[in-house]
Amino acid sequence: MVCLTGFFCFVRSKYALDENRGHLLEAGFPQAIVSLLEGYSESLVPALQREPLPLTIPHLKVIKTAVGVLLNASINFGTYVTKCVIIILNCVEDPVKFRLISLEAAVTIMKLSIAIYPPGSWAIPTGKSTSVESSDFQANIIESWTLRCGLSNWAWRTISELKDVKDECEPFC
Repeated sequence: MVCLTGFFCFVRSKYALDENRGHLLEAGFPQAIVSLLEGYSESLVPALQREPLPLTIPHLKVIKTAVGVLLNASINFGTYVTKCVIIILNCVEDPVKFRLISLEAAVTIMKLSIAIYPPGSWAIPTGKSTSVESSDFQANIIESWTLRCGLSNWAWRTISELKDVKDECEPFC
């Protein structure tokens, strides 16, 4: 379902993009995605972590996909109009973005991103396996870090999109 929703956010026809986002908003989908992410963030220890949150690859994929859906849903609302009107629409009529801001999605995403890919964690050596499965172990480590890095990138892009809307509401035209 999440992949299908991501597809809907990428539809590029003139009016379908905003229409699809509206349907997703009416169905409560952004709230469900934020709730999913909040469920993961509730498992976090409140102290600063130096080691990344231990998550399996399927869990990392779920979180990354959820953040990607929120990123796709929060960018380029009103793409079929001029730049001046886009700014006006962002200030007045971007219901998905405003819903995500009201749900404090950026705070949840930031907590998860820092726990999943803590600053400097890439420099900490990982454990080494001496078993026969060492190539599988190394492949899992590489995939895990690739997912963590990509998730962190998407998380910060989403947070940037959900920044305080006041900056976008200053007159442009």
